[in-house]
Amino acid sequence: MNPAIVRVGGNEYLFKSDGPRAEAGRWYAMVEIRVLDELTSQPLRGRITLSADRAGLGQRASGSADGMTGLVGIAERVFRGIDLSLVAVPLAVTCHSPGFLTATATLNIGPIAGFPAQIGGALPVQVGSLALHHEPIHIAGRITSASGGVAGATVQLQEFMLGVVTPDTLFAADTRIPVALTAPCYAARAVDDTCELVGIGAGAAADKTLISAVGRDQERIDLGDADGLAIGDLLEIGAAGDTEFIEIAAIEEVADVSNINHANSYAAITLAHAAMSRHPAGAVVRQRSVAVAGPPRLIKLAATRGDACLLMEEVGGWSANDVIRISGASSADEYHRIDFYRTIADGDGYYRLPAFNRLGQMSISATQGVLTGSAHRIIPDYARHQFLVDIGVAGP
Repeated sequence: MNPAIVRVGGNEYLFKSDGPRAEAGRWYAMVEIRVLDELTSQPLRGRITLSADRAGLGQRASGSADGMTGLVGIAERVFRGIDLSLVAVPLAVTCHSPGFLTATATLNIGPIAGFPAQIGGALPVQVGSLALHHEPIHIAGRITSASGGVAGATVQLQEFMLGVVTPDTLFAADTRIPVALTAPCYAARAVDDTCELVGIGAGAAADKTLISAVGRDQERIDLGDADGLAIGDLLEIGAAGDTEFIEIAAIEEVADVSNINHANSYAAITLAHAAMSRHPAGAVVRQRSVAVAGPPRLIKLAATRGDACLLMEEVGGWSANDVIRISGASSADEYHRIDFYRTIADGDGYYRLPAFNRLGQMSISATQGVLTGSAHRIIPDYARHQFLVDIGVAGP
């Protein structure tokens, strides 16, 4: 643009514009996404936090109750040094809301014709709807009769459905079989990923101990040594109640160079999956052998990291406390001790079922000899860590 004389307050200035800024240098909405509650298919009304694996992106929400949110940024900064007219750049978008499991969606930005001068209608990328899974909870309560608590009553999940019944829908019992995992899923799992019953035995290596505490979502553990361990070995970490089975992805011997005898050397172990539980320093870590003990069974509802139950097509031959191996193309194998939604009430009639999520409505039954009772069409309150359901039983 040619220079021009501009008069301001009696003064004259020679002004030359830089011309219009390239669209890649302006703020643009990059990603747009609607966040839903998996069980109700309705937009989330709570706080939604959205982030990405590239710097320079900020979150903006619609300000309404439609669950719409997104990421904005200046493309030439976010994708500095990348010609988006030629390539597509993957972007991992992570979504979190209190009371729900974190979810990640992967999308591509580009190629954008005319970049950087023009962006046009190439942005924002429409992710569509992302349904978040609730964090797991427990159902607990007391089984009572006219004379008080009923000791030894059998309490079990009778039927369930994934969604919540509305005036426009009817309760339709799901035919898939829910299986509880004592440690939640370590990774996303697809429909038709396989689960095999496995036998777990003692490994040849001596037991190890954690020399530092392990936090939830931590992939590295530090052991006194790695003697007898190899990549791909299965480790049992922790004690009863928080035990996890995770394979070794990498081993690094770390020497204490400040000590001439390397007396404080240790082994840094990278796990195939980040831990789901916390383990204190001094916890025992054992090498385990694995032997297939049953045919593969298929997962029939896609799962995500943190889900506490799997929906299966068939579980013949499986029992509570068995260990299964989950395999699929998208992630490393994972191992879980399993349970079923069936328990025995204590001496005062109190019970607690294994943790679950994904289930929108259910019925629970209780029996003790000739005494029977049930709680129908329960809609769990996932805002509570423990949802209380008392059941009265009576004779014929």
